[in-house]
Amino acid sequence: MLAAITALAGAEIRDYAQRNVRAAMLVALGAVFAVAAAGYGLSALSVWLTPIYGEITTRLMIAGGLLFVAVIALIAAMVARRPSRRQPMQDAAALIGAPAALELAKSLVPSLGKTLPVALVAGVVVGRALASRK
Repeated sequence: MLAAITALAGAEIRDYAQRNVRAAMLVALGAVFAVAAAGYGLSALSVWLTPIYGEITTRLMIAGGLLFVAVIALIAAMVARRPSRRQPMQDAAALIGAPAALELAKSLVPSLGKTLPVALVAGVVVGRALASRK
């Protein structure tokens, strides 16, 4: 029985790995074609702009545009890597305290049993919104 489960798990892992390798190869192939298309597009732009602005100016304009895109991409990468400002402990405390507050409120005021969960959820959402503004 253990051998059958092991064989089944091995087959699933092998299938998962093959699908991921196939997907990675297709993404890499797409990236190669995207880079080639961008190269041809820049070449066409160069051919089109050269009679208008001259050879050196055209090359410098294209280089400046590419540098601008690279700087924007680097800034976006730095912003994406920056850790969030929220403290995980505050979120965990809010999630742990919410059910306890709900039960306490239900025991104190029985008539609010149906509307209290809605108010609690609204309070948690507003509290998180206010906490994230700090």
